[in-house]
Amino acid sequence: MLKRIIQSFLGLTPQTDRRRHRRVYDRPIKVRVEGNKYETHDWSLGGFRIKGYHRTLEIGERLSGKIGPVDGIKAGDFVVDVVRTTDDGDVGVRFLEISSEIFLAMSGLKSC
Repeated sequence: MLKRIIQSFLGLTPQTDRRRHRRVYDRPIKVRVEGNKYETHDWSLGGFRIKGYHRTLEIGERLSGKIGPVDGIKAGDFVVDVVRTTDDGDVGVRFLEISSEIFLAMSGLKSC
């Protein structure tokens, strides 16, 4: 009920998809941030989510790291900004910069 009220207020219908990029859940990608390795819980061409980050982060905080390898392309650099966090260490980020080779490799991956 509350979801419908919020959607109505925002002018959204239940069929409205506000995501710009298709989210991939079944093909994790490896990332290294602040010296720690993680596998994405889900990702899209716009960013990714990881679970169990090693420290508390603030919304808007910038991080840099390595992503990949992806589909035979060696790891590339990225810069992200934190867009959401949870108390149990889930972190959602948005790409600000990503190597063009990795971006192209990611864009060619399909869900299984």
